Amino acid sequence: MHVHDTFDSVVHANAWSARAAGDKALLPLSLLAAAILLPPGLWSIAPLTAACLAALAGARIPFRAWLRTLAPALGFSLLGVLPLFWTSSELAIGVFLRVNAASAALVLLILTTPADELLASLRSARVPAALLDLAILTLRMFRVLWETARSMSMAVRCRSPRGWRARARLSAQAAANLLPRALERASRVETALALRAGSGPLRLWTPARSTSWPFRLAAVAAGPALLLLHEVWRWA
Repeated sequence: MHVHDTFDSVVHANAWSARAAGDKALLPLSLLAAAILLPPGLWSIAPLTAACLAALAGARIPFRAWLRTLAPALGFSLLGVLPLFWTSSELAIGVFLRVNAASAALVLLILTTPADELLASLRSARVPAALLDLAILTLRMFRVLWETARSMSMAVRCRSPRGWRARARLSAQAAANLLPRALERASRVETALALRAGSGPLRLWTPARSTSWPFRLAAVAAGPALLLLHEVWRWA
């Protein structure tokens, strides 16, 4: 599975794709709060396990897509806690588990909620329009870069010569042309926005989604339930 399959196909094909973005955001935020509030150590496994079960069993995200999206966060956190092993291995393991639990919650939100619907829900929550406009433009710029890189990668594969030196030279030339082409396409987007002469905030088209109060209540209760379980275990 390729990266674009992970972020596009999986987001729109999972079992929660028809749910409202606000509903799907409550569960990751609740698990994120639990990962922050629970003491570092083995209890950080609880929100990590809950996020994995929600992704694989609830949203039915393919295991390979989930693992490939979570792997960069795991590797980054592992590199970050390596210096801590020189002072305290217990502290390093606790930080590693807490960071991975928070990362799993955020990855759950990424793989179940399209960015357009998430930004539209933030506008409904009355987030400042300037911040949302900046986020929308950043999202469009990222998509321009991604589409340009993918088309250039396909061209390199079709023209791939024999010999690793020739392939490396061709890949370097394609990488050098990536930024100018992306800036050119971004300039076209800027010109199109200017020609529309719109004075209001940028708009995003998103399909209408129905909310589910049982799902919302269960999502909000997930984090407090883990905190309550920790308290019961501590006083038992």
